[in-house]
Amino acid sequence: MAARVAAIQTNLDKYQCMFTWYKDLPYPFSSKWVIDSVEDKLLTSDCEWQSIVYHLVLFYEYHRIEKNPEARDHLVECENIISDSECFATSPLVKRNIIAIKHVLYASWLHFISKTYSYDSYKDYLTEIVLYKNMNKKQKAGVVGIHSACLMEYGSKGNRIASTTVLQGIKHDEHEGHWHYLRGEALRYERLTSVEEVAPKEEEIKCFELAHFYDEHTPSHYIGLASVLYDSVRKEKGPSQVRDKATQLYKSALENWPNSAYVNIMCTSGLLSYAYPVRDTRLADQCLGKALRLSPKSSFVNLVAGIFFKWPNNNSTAANRHFNLAKKRYATLVDDITKG
Repeated sequence: MAARVAAIQTNLDKYQCMFTWYKDLPYPFSSKWVIDSVEDKLLTSDCEWQSIVYHLVLFYEYHRIEKNPEARDHLVECENIISDSECFATSPLVKRNIIAIKHVLYASWLHFISKTYSYDSYKDYLTEIVLYKNMNKKQKAGVVGIHSACLMEYGSKGNRIASTTVLQGIKHDEHEGHWHYLRGEALRYERLTSVEEVAPKEEEIKCFELAHFYDEHTPSHYIGLASVLYDSVRKEKGPSQVRDKATQLYKSALENWPNSAYVNIMCTSGLLSYAYPVRDTRLADQCLGKALRLSPKSSFVNLVAGIFFKWPNNNSTAANRHFNLAKKRYATLVDDITKG
């Protein structure tokens, strides 16, 4: 048995997943923080690709804290998403990158099996997996994209590493819109967490434009471009064609995915960031109502609801009710808001 374990461990490094990417992770890092954050995002996730990323991160973090049954459940959920996507073609992004997703998923299983000493399924996954070195450029880009997306769930340090990691994915496949989206998100996160409030640079805007240009079938590409366009003219007063384009992108996302919790809450958040004279408060109210119906337990949805009821509506009772529900993930932020 010892020889078998040693042989398996020796060969695992060629199978890429969270276990081989752990050196990139900004540890020491709180697994509880990551789990709470990602589980909350999963509540509003309608995108199969993004849900797979969330499940992969949750798998790894539950394994880190030695909750292996929970870890295993998240890998099973990834398999279910892949199975549904192959049968019903619900996600073009998943279908385009299915080889890369299977590589990371089955690599995760191989590492997990080797560490939990349950070998029954080991050979099955071994025959399914395509080695990274044998992939074409598009498939390699998919693995890099998953790697980058996972890193982005680890705060500012993880985001900083992801912003350079994803460039390799773009180099492999510059026509995949989502790699440009990930680069844009990384640059946006860095900008929004900086000490000074600054307008987005041209590279950030270009990333979101390319994401939307190459792939109009992914909701986040509409939301990302709308957000960055509005940020670029946030301080402008009076009519603005750029602001109008941002608003239209939000509305197009709502038309295309009317029952998406993610789209509705991100449109609410985006519209509420508009200055009062140009804010469509009625549309924000409609989006928020639908998001609350679709994902009532989401901390983020309840945080946005609390802000909406506290300021545009001056309804402290409703605001506090939603803020209390948001405290699981946003306790410090809620305290700052309610005391401010």
